Amino acid sequence: MAKQSQSKAAPSGDASEDLSALTYEAALLQLETLLEQIEQGSIGLAESLDAHARAEVLLKHCRELLDRSELRVRNTTAALEAESLRVGAASSSSPRTESRD
Repeated sequence: MAKQSQSKAAPSGDASEDLSALTYEAALLQLETLLEQIEQGSIGLAESLDAHARAEVLLKHCRELLDRSELRVRNTTAALEAESLRVGAASSSSPRTESRD
């Protein structure tokens, strides 16, 4: 049974296989599963070492995805703030027409 859950946690291939298509959520799920298996001792020593190596790769991947997401949020926030300043400056510099009755 542990063998089956291990195949879900670590797809075939070595620990450093290409993770570019792996979402943050999927990587985190694999990481949690591997850590659970290691902590429970449900896998042997060799498998535990392989799982540890895979966990390190997954952790790095998750951190990279989070860093990229944080950068996107910062860039979007900066762009929105710049647009807000531009709109505010444009509206304050446009001549106002006063109605004279």
